[in-house]
Amino acid sequence: MISKLIIAGGGTFGHIAPALALKKKFTEEGKKVYYFCAARDKKFPFFKNESNLYTLWLSGLPRSKNPFLFFLFFFQLFLSMIKSLFYFIKIRPQLLILTGGFMSFPFFFWAWVFRKKYYICEQNSYPGLVARIASKKAQKIFLSMKDFSGRLKGKKIVTGNPMVIKTPYSKEQGAEILNIPYTKERKWIGVLGGSQGAEAVNRWILENSEELIQKGYSFLISTGAKNYSKIREKITDKNIFIFDFVREMGAFYELSDYIICRSGASTISELLYLNKKAVFIPYPYASDNHQYYNALFASEYLNCILIEEKDLKENRLIDTIQKLENDENKKQEISFKNALARIYEEVLDDFKK
Repeated sequence: MISKLIIAGGGTFGHIAPALALKKKFTEEGKKVYYFCAARDKKFPFFKNESNLYTLWLSGLPRSKNPFLFFLFFFQLFLSMIKSLFYFIKIRPQLLILTGGFMSFPFFFWAWVFRKKYYICEQNSYPGLVARIASKKAQKIFLSMKDFSGRLKGKKIVTGNPMVIKTPYSKEQGAEILNIPYTKERKWIGVLGGSQGAEAVNRWILENSEELIQKGYSFLISTGAKNYSKIREKITDKNIFIFDFVREMGAFYELSDYIICRSGASTISELLYLNKKAVFIPYPYASDNHQYYNALFASEYLNCILIEEKDLKENRLIDTIQKLENDENKKQEISFKNALARIYEEVLDDFKK
């Protein structure tokens, strides 16, 4: 039976959210879980309450051709390989779960060296580099959505993205949790930038919000800590509420009638879970343009509109929202609400054999 395991993944919230959900599930089932993320991930407020949390000073391959950045990357990789080996020997895990991000590579490598069972939890429609490298020897690969790339070579199971989101709330409860005044007569548009930020999206919203406000809409904008002060200075209307970080996403989603967002894996999964109408604006610099393909996948199951960032100026916000509001086309049904339990049982089954 399983008694202890390592979960490794980080770099963006899309890799962190499933890792934390899996950590919670396995811990509740009496397993000892050690979670490793990137050092920069500790900026997220929720990490303050996490136990058995460890970090590696490692991020993805540089996209610049600057030789110094490559030297720094390989130096960090070398140190991370040594540090992860130390933890691997000390913890002696029975299995590993990789949720993505390059910082998970050292743990894949040592799992392969020591012949430990490992699993991949891939959130995106185009898998990252570590997932592609590690997939062939993985025990199982749990997919959040269809693999558009065809590059994953192991046993693939579409489970949905493991996550923990508190629902349901009433709109009044959502407003109370978010500490904003609730007006039943108004409709609410939630705006999410994702952990990579969305300065262009926020600018588009603020430049085009007046018409919608006059027609009875209010805005909830999660800016991220980096953009919070800059955006706060630009807001003068009392119907626009901003947050540097939303700690209770269930309340945010419940209050929002429509969502405008990037199309990272976690956001896509949450919207599929809640069946929310959305406007997707994929992050244009995501590796392999995976956010675009994430949005394409979601469009099969959600009433949504996909706008590329380069086309924002050509799309009026009010026209986009009204088009979304009038979209009542019935989509294919999909249910990933049992992803956590499904993944847990799949892993457990391998240790019963």
